[in-house]
Amino acid sequence: MRSSRLASTANSKTSTNPLSPTPQTSDQLRPWQFFTLGALICATVAVFIIRGTSAENLIFVCLGIFAAALVGLASLNALRPLVTGETREPEMVGGHTRAAIEREKNMVLRSIKELEFDRAMGKVAEGDYEEMAGRLRSRAVRLLDQLDKSGSGYREIIERELASRLVKAGTAPAAQDFSPGSCPSCATLNDADARFCKSCGSNLLALVLACLLPFSFFLLCLATPAFAQLQMPDPKQMSGIPRAVTDLPTGHVSVRLIRGQLSNNILGHPVEMHAGGKVLTVKTDENGRAEFSGVSTGTSVKAVAVVDGERLESQDFPWPGDGGIRVMLVATLKGGAAPPPVFQPVAGNVVLGEQTRIIIDPGDGSLQIYYILDIQNSARAPVNPPSALFMDMPTGAQTATILGGAPQAIVRGDRVTVTGPFAPGQTEVQVAYRMPFDTGEVAIQQTLPLPVPGLAVLMKQIGGLSIASPQLPNVQERDFEGERYILAQGPPIPAGGVLTLNISGLPHKSAVPRRLALALAALMIGGGCWAAMRRPSSGANAGRAKQLGSKREKLLADLVRLEQQKRAGSIDMARYSDRRTALMGQLERVYRDLDAQGGQGAAA
Repeated sequence: MRSSRLASTANSKTSTNPLSPTPQTSDQLRPWQFFTLGALICATVAVFIIRGTSAENLIFVCLGIFAAALVGLASLNALRPLVTGETREPEMVGGHTRAAIEREKNMVLRSIKELEFDRAMGKVAEGDYEEMAGRLRSRAVRLLDQLDKSGSGYREIIERELASRLVKAGTAPAAQDFSPGSCPSCATLNDADARFCKSCGSNLLALVLACLLPFSFFLLCLATPAFAQLQMPDPKQMSGIPRAVTDLPTGHVSVRLIRGQLSNNILGHPVEMHAGGKVLTVKTDENGRAEFSGVSTGTSVKAVAVVDGERLESQDFPWPGDGGIRVMLVATLKGGAAPPPVFQPVAGNVVLGEQTRIIIDPGDGSLQIYYILDIQNSARAPVNPPSALFMDMPTGAQTATILGGAPQAIVRGDRVTVTGPFAPGQTEVQVAYRMPFDTGEVAIQQTLPLPVPGLAVLMKQIGGLSIASPQLPNVQERDFEGERYILAQGPPIPAGGVLTLNISGLPHKSAVPRRLALALAALMIGGGCWAAMRRPSSGANAGRAKQLGSKREKLLADLVRLEQQKRAGSIDMARYSDRRTALMGQLERVYRDLDAQGGQGAAA
């Protein structure tokens, strides 16, 4: 159809317009090419440096390197106008920007397509169709003429120069023939139903980007970490035990009321807070929680609730002055056994039992260390020590976490705090942290807050690993489930004693490649800033103009020989058309670069 041919012609012409806002073409390395090449090199080096780690680490490191390249390129684009005086202004055509005219042209062509579709569906009368189609086609022709007349005239200059050289060579220029379906702008042969020229069309870039965006989203989804699910203890064992938390406002106490299981919240039930001679009553909300505030810091309080005749009481605890406290009261499930007797906590001390042990898992660049603290209470009633149990992690420890055990154990920074009271028998606390290393030896010094009758350190034997400790002189190797482990044991350690572990023979990588990758990334950013600050010298401009002039003469000579071959009939027409299109495109770019060097293109 006529409108399809019109749309194909319009896209072909506008895509090869010499004044389209494209970067200057030259033989030199352009900024975006420099930063892309640098990012690819740095990403390749980084992949080799950190190989053996997880795919998430590789993805984020590569993304970070490409982000550094983008920062360098952005610095170049931002600083260059400040030091060189170059400005980028939109190209104007008849008082309007070329982009605005292009948008209007695309809208008109789309309207012609829609009008033809409505006519084929019988929605538009023949008379109305002819009238509207005529107006739209006239408007499209005017827009195309306006875009064509706004050209720089490079092609006309080249054609005149070619004709002059052919006359001097004694060869008259032959008229250029275009077969049906050829591109009027670049003379490339296309299919009859082609919407875009296969030589100068640019929609393939949009297709590539559309394919890359979902792939990037998929890579980011792969980097999402997985979290392990922890098994929750019996709620009855946690009933009435206050737990210090940091997710509540300062001076707030939250009491949760449930029946038997964590999923059975008791809603709208009154809960009392006994604070000295004062009683505060709050009903539970939709989550089964009742929140209290406004009590003086340090006041001894107790939470009380009566559910179906069963009296639920918490342990006495001081009102918090820093952070908040959560308490859970668990009623007996209907039809279940009678609630166990509640013993009031007494003053006393606890110790670390013989099941206290340290497990070390060597990894790539770090040690994963686990503390299993066996806190023993030999009394028959809950014991409330004079102060909370504080345990500071060793220097250099990272990401300390409570894995399980006592619900009153919390981590704040590098300090683990376990508050009382402690139930009779064993209370286990599991702590984990990561100790990075970049050499073959690591020294760990851990202060023990409680006396330990016997401590065991277990580490998997890999390569030439070894453990040395003055507190654990008995070091031996044992086989367990087909693997080799190092077991270190020693005599009792008193409270406040410092356990020293010297681990040697760790597999490590040199830090030189990592520093080299960081240096390359910094070099890319610095290169962008330097290129933006550098002013081109007059000698460089003159040399560039001379180089472009030589290239122009060579391309014009090639074009003259091509026309002579066509007139002599010694070249195939398809090859002639492709070769002529390529030479004309190169000459247009050379003329444009010459104009950018000082107005020498059109003048020549």
